[in-house]
Amino acid sequence: MGFINDWREAIINRLVDWSLPEEYVERRKVMSHRRNYRAGIQKKQLKTKQGQPDYNIVMNFTGLVIDRSVSMLFGKGLEFDYGENVEGQVNPNEEYLKLVWAANRKEILLHKFGLNGAEIGTWYCKVIPDGVEYQDKLYPRLVCLDPMLMTIETKPDDIETVTAYIITYMIKRNGKDEVFQERTTRQDNGTWLVESGIFKNKKFIPETSEVWDYSFPPIIHGQNLINIESVYGDPDVTDDVDELQDMLNKTSGNVSKIIDIHGHPHTIGEGVNSKEPIDVEPGRMTLVPLGAKVYNVEMQSDLASSMGYMLSMRQALFDITRTVDISSMNDKLGALTNFGLRVLYQDSLAKNESKKQLYGDALLELNRRLLILAGMTPEEGHIEWPEPLPINTQEEIAGLTFDLNNGLVSKETVSEKRGYVYASENEKIQNEKSQGDNIGAMLLNNFNRGQ
Repeated sequence: MGFINDWREAIINRLVDWSLPEEYVERRKVMSHRRNYRAGIQKKQLKTKQGQPDYNIVMNFTGLVIDRSVSMLFGKGLEFDYGENVEGQVNPNEEYLKLVWAANRKEILLHKFGLNGAEIGTWYCKVIPDGVEYQDKLYPRLVCLDPMLMTIETKPDDIETVTAYIITYMIKRNGKDEVFQERTTRQDNGTWLVESGIFKNKKFIPETSEVWDYSFPPIIHGQNLINIESVYGDPDVTDDVDELQDMLNKTSGNVSKIIDIHGHPHTIGEGVNSKEPIDVEPGRMTLVPLGAKVYNVEMQSDLASSMGYMLSMRQALFDITRTVDISSMNDKLGALTNFGLRVLYQDSLAKNESKKQLYGDALLELNRRLLILAGMTPEEGHIEWPEPLPINTQEEIAGLTFDLNNGLVSKETVSEKRGYVYASENEKIQNEKSQGDNIGAMLLNNFNRGQ
């Protein structure tokens, strides 16, 4: 049944590929390859004969690179800051956005955006008004769309101006597989038309339509890394990195095969005329005729060159993807200062800063649209990104102490840098001081009364 199902799926895919635009089909193949490699589903580099061991090993460094990149960007979360209003209270826009993002599980959603972007190169979000209930109220639902389903159309001479978002996937209707599309298209009057229907014989046949009466579409996309030649962004792992990954898998498979074979060495006997096989199992005594020789085929090296080759390719893979290979600095970790750590992570931090700008710009635009949909007046905001690297606490305290003693910062700023809520801590300090003064006054009065 497995073979029949695979055959049927292959036929359906060919029919789908034939009916869809060629550019979309080619992009889908590339995206599928990238997703497979990130998940560790990679091409086997060694041929395996039937009945023999499979020595293929997948050392999935491409998946590790993507996971580290997403964790560096979104692992510690982020905060949207729109300032305070004139009364010093929380900004209502900021408060509303907090509720919207909380209703959509902000941290998990951001990780999905980051993973799609790092893996495929572009991430997408669809806004569904009043699509989710949170604290007994309805808020917009933010849907992380699968990039495998997406196509973006732009002006021929301006890739920054999107003219359509197209979602394409298979559905089953009346027992038949059909290609379903949802098209969100810019209209001449500046609004958007959302149409749903079937794509058949290379033509779109709309079945339902709805006007989205805003100047922006209900879908937004963002680039993972800049691609100046396309509206789609670049992923963290590109084709040249996949080639390195393949060679790493091939070398590790060969090393595994050598170790396995020489772990069970082949025994050779010279001058032995016995027709019966000689027992060479461990723990047994083997008797051979006088002058005969029995020996094992031994390895002539300790695989140092192969291991060194693997290490050099591993380092090249991390260098090309601008990722720090932590295993290469295990012996330096105890002596690293904050400055030294930043030097080692310099390229990785620069890549992360590029991502902050790209993701940050799209997320702020998404917030602007959410405020307009809620009937609120959008305003300028910014994103507070946490420090991605671990910090040497003693060095940080020494630096803050210097700044405070020299009048460069306030106590409130130092308190916030150390993770405290200044107003709350200051109130507690004053209360403790007041209680201390009361105890001192009581002791003095008792002393004056001779008690």
